[in-house]
Amino acid sequence: MQDSELPLELAAIASVPMRAASEEVLFRGLILLSAGMLIAWRPMRLAVGGVGSVVLFGWVHYRATVEDHASLATFSLMALALVVITNGLEAAVVAHTIFNVLKLVVVFPGGAGPVASAGGVMLMDVLAKAGIVLLVWLVWRRRRPCERHSTRCREQ
Repeated sequence: MQDSELPLELAAIASVPMRAASEEVLFRGLILLSAGMLIAWRPMRLAVGGVGSVVLFGWVHYRATVEDHASLATFSLMALALVVITNGLEAAVVAHTIFNVLKLVVVFPGGAGPVASAGGVMLMDVLAKAGIVLLVWLVWRRRRPCERHSTRCREQ
């Protein structure tokens, strides 16, 4: 990396949380909310909103290879699961931010990732997404016990 590229790369990393939040609000928030307004039955609402979310997320992030489409679909499904499980966008925004920063810093520094084969990149991609989603979900579980169980919080 040349010194002249450093400010641009730092700006790209610094903008990740805003981009991740805006994408989550659009793809998981607005689309699921729209499906909720149009469809009364919850399973159908989640199916229609989920499929719409995954398809539009993939369309906006158009990539040429099957691996790229599979990567986008797995991430979109995992973010959707976080939204449904936590009943909010915050966990999906955090997972999206972490994953995008990792992808910028670890997987594609200077445009070339450390994993040589497409299969290796795909495996790392799915494992990283699953790990991030699991971590965010576990942290969310510990932070919101009262909301999960609909009980009154007690000061300790």
